[in-house]
Amino acid sequence: MTMIAPTDPTTRSTVDDVYNTEYITRNWRETARDPIIGAGLCKLVNLTLEEANSLLYEVPIVAELSGVAAMSGTDAAPEDGLSTTVAQITCAEYGLRSFVKDNSRSKVMAVGSETQRQILRAHQNYYHQQILALFTSITATSGTNATDFTLAIWDGHTQAHRAGLITGGPLWAALNPDQNRDLRVDLVTNAAALLGSAYGEQAAAALKDPVTGLMRSFDGYMIYETGDTPVGDTTGWTGALGVGGEDAGIELVMMQDLTAELQRDASRTGTWIVGTAIVGWGIVKQSQLRALVSRT
Repeated sequence: MTMIAPTDPTTRSTVDDVYNTEYITRNWRETARDPIIGAGLCKLVNLTLEEANSLLYEVPIVAELSGVAAMSGTDAAPEDGLSTTVAQITCAEYGLRSFVKDNSRSKVMAVGSETQRQILRAHQNYYHQQILALFTSITATSGTNATDFTLAIWDGHTQAHRAGLITGGPLWAALNPDQNRDLRVDLVTNAAALLGSAYGEQAAAALKDPVTGLMRSFDGYMIYETGDTPVGDTTGWTGALGVGGEDAGIELVMMQDLTAELQRDASRTGTWIVGTAIVGWGIVKQSQLRALVSRT
């Protein structure tokens, strides 16, 4: 039996009277869910609507100049023109609300604050899932739904990713639990000889990490695990390698920060809790990303 009824934009949050109030206010339980990692893979861009003037955000991508050459006498310097391309991210307003009855709020003060927290988390989880869905739009990709994600496959993916990078930055890998499973199995069973080496020490430490959704740094990449990675090649999974920080391949644009407001509805003897934000996300540098498709 749950303490709070499931909520959506048209339902309300109430607390069952049969529960002891003092007990409820001190003990909250949540359903199992995957860790929210999406925003951590992006460069976060904070704007205001006054700065943006519209919901369209444009990212100028500047090409490198080349053609430096030796000069002699009165020769003019070699010439090369600066060129740019533009990546566009269209932002939108996102919202979610939930209704809390007065009798619930008066009996259990935590109902309102917990509803507000869950609305904010629902927003964060939605953005996380949409960011991971971008993995299927990465142009550099390898693997199929029959690929076993072994150490050799990992090595091939990471070498190809590093070779394609234009600029550096913190490297990350977002893997499905099935991909992580195959990599761990191969490390334990087929690469046991490595475990006495410096490379193997990284692998051993990664295997021992108890933190949900994170397998520590391995082979230069911070490895995240999430079951929200999109399907790849019909029946497989699509993970990804990428760069974070200022030169990230994916950007998350916040034109209005995620906020929650209370809207009193006296006619229904309760209060709406409304969470809204203006946000967008998109791939801005394909060269910084690589998709990894493998079996389930």
